[in-house]
Amino acid sequence: MEGFNGNFSATAGLGQKFRGNSALSLNYKKNNTTYFGSYSYSDDKYVNRLNIERIISNDGIETLFDQKSNLHIKDRTHTYKFGIEQKTSDRNVMSLQFNGSNNVELNDNDSKSLIGPLTTIDSTLISMTQFKEGFNRYSINFNNEFKIDSTGKKLVLDLDWSKFKNSKKADYDNRLFNQNDQLIRDPELLRSEMPIGIDIYVAKLDYNQPLNKTSNIETGVKYSNVKSDNNLLFEEQLDNVWTNIVNRSNHFVYKEQIAAGYFDYDNQIGKWGIKAGLRGEYTLSDGHSITENKQVKRNYFDLFPSANLSYDAHENHIFSLGYSRKITRPNYRQLNPFDYFIDKYTSERGNPYLNPQYANELNLNYTLYKKYTVTLGYNAQTDAIVESMGQDSIKKTTWVTRENLGKNNSAFLNLSMPVQIAKFWSSYNNITAVYMNFDGAIAGAVVNNSSFLFQVNSMSTFKLSPSLSAEMNLRYFSPFTYNIYKLESRWDAQIGFTKNFKDKRSSLKLAVSDVFNTSNQNLSTNFSSFNTKIRQNQDRRVARLTYSYKFGNLKNVTKKKSTDNEEKQRAQ
Repeated sequence: MEGFNGNFSATAGLGQKFRGNSALSLNYKKNNTTYFGSYSYSDDKYVNRLNIERIISNDGIETLFDQKSNLHIKDRTHTYKFGIEQKTSDRNVMSLQFNGSNNVELNDNDSKSLIGPLTTIDSTLISMTQFKEGFNRYSINFNNEFKIDSTGKKLVLDLDWSKFKNSKKADYDNRLFNQNDQLIRDPELLRSEMPIGIDIYVAKLDYNQPLNKTSNIETGVKYSNVKSDNNLLFEEQLDNVWTNIVNRSNHFVYKEQIAAGYFDYDNQIGKWGIKAGLRGEYTLSDGHSITENKQVKRNYFDLFPSANLSYDAHENHIFSLGYSRKITRPNYRQLNPFDYFIDKYTSERGNPYLNPQYANELNLNYTLYKKYTVTLGYNAQTDAIVESMGQDSIKKTTWVTRENLGKNNSAFLNLSMPVQIAKFWSSYNNITAVYMNFDGAIAGAVVNNSSFLFQVNSMSTFKLSPSLSAEMNLRYFSPFTYNIYKLESRWDAQIGFTKNFKDKRSSLKLAVSDVFNTSNQNLSTNFSSFNTKIRQNQDRRVARLTYSYKFGNLKNVTKKKSTDNEEKQRAQ
């Protein structure tokens, strides 16, 4: 089981533009030491088209904004990893791993907005926006697993440090023309820059102890320390001089510390299985707008119980009932006060004062013949993080943000059904029905609406020959209402063919996503003073050809430990 092995893959894809990626992973094991590393590079180019139609009313006068935007995006990413795993004794294994990625995204957005009363277009806004965003991520992880004795007692230490460096730059050129295509005023030239730095420190210690052959306890502690520094500078060019726009610039620093502990117990008593746990978290957070001299400090303690009861009525009939209380914290990008402008009148902005949302979840599950499952669930959210809209009827501007708004309750029924249709044809089918109710205030108006969502996912695999297989995936989403938005139905299809060569080391796959270009999400809202229709055409129909090759000792399988944690995911 020792020696050297690796895997190489290369993909070429074509949508409206070319995209491609390649990856190489290497492993070497000798005696009690394993070295591993990987590198991948992706170069993607795509075009997204967006049409937004808004009607804004002010003192009984309605103004139409018919906006069409083309977003030309280039995205290049280098991702790399290397590490060492050392077995220091029969009972102890330690590993040290470094992860890094460097991403640059260029976004050229040209937008044309027809503006005027509902019956007449009296002006046209041409907006040209250039975005450049660099996102660099580095992390170091140390893990040590110590088996205390042969009964299964185990102690695991995990230490992780991550640093995220993000730079956002944008240049805006807005030109307003009259009906005769003449400039109404001088071009409006704006620019913004926001360097972002996020430092994350996480330490965990977990202890596991079997009590007997059927019962087990696990306990542990965790501490995380996060600092996010966002310094937004927004400037306007006046008389060829760049001048700071004070009310649009903002230096915001967010600090967060979380200390947590948990205790889990599970036991199997005959046909009954019992699991119960309790997690406690104490949070200190400090959101400080240095520019506005505003500071929001919070400290709070939360308990998160969980329980699961299972019953094996028969080997072909298994029931389980589970409950858990959960917390979802906003990611750090949602806390950034950055304004992303599609044009002068339309933008998306962060909310530095978002709070976590809480949920109580209840699930009832039935498994038939160890492959068919039926799940009935209920989820009740409070302080729900909801996408909201804002509007200035005088300036004619509209923006999208996220806020903690009211309650969001949902119930669902899920059916999972694998089917062997023929010897060469197997199918996996998933059907979900969801009932949702939102009760809260959005943009100063009360919302209490309910909606029903139905979705189907069917994936088929065809064994055409010993070396050739095919896949087909079909998805459908029914129309539904999400707080103030009405989303239209959509569906898509994906197909793929895989050829495995005689050497059993190499393969070639041809796949096409969104074959019929039908997965675009279109939506509208007609609520209070908001009257908007949004049509999207995203570059999702892509044909990809992938070649993969495995080399070296294929019997030497190295299992890599995941170094992800909640704090890292919130920084993505």
